[in-house]
Amino acid sequence: MKKILINIFIFLLIFNTSLAKDRNFKPVAKTKDALYLLDYSSIKQGERDEIKYIKLVSYKTSKTTSDGKKYKSVQIYMKGKCKKKMNLPYILQYYDAQMDDGNVMRGNIVRTANFAGDWEVSKTGTTYEIVLRKACENYKASKLFNEVLKTLEKK
Repeated sequence: MKKILINIFIFLLIFNTSLAKDRNFKPVAKTKDALYLLDYSSIKQGERDEIKYIKLVSYKTSKTTSDGKKYKSVQIYMKGKCKKKMNLPYILQYYDAQMDDGNVMRGNIVRTANFAGDWEVSKTGTTYEIVLRKACENYKASKLFNEVLKTLEKK
């Protein structure tokens, strides 16, 4: 039984490490208080006219969650509607470490929350709009590239 538990633990450790390596966070926006990163590997088709992507916000100073826990970064799972410039966070993971380099394995999760709000239009120039625009540009480019590849494969 002990060997089975050790093997399960090793498998989970390897699996979680490989997930972190699959991340491709790149800085896309900066404010005086935080760095905003986009995981280019996470951008994919959602339902109907939606895309999904992950953004990471690394704060210069500690923040406090609504339940009193300190955090320095938050990983936000997002849905976006490119044509309407709308976005919707749906899962937030708060970490106790700064993650300016996009390494989400560095810190510990101090809180996970589901977002209960509605779709919002991103105002031009805000970090929400910048991250959404970069995600949409990347999604459109990769979609176009895949269409060109399919056309070339038919020839």
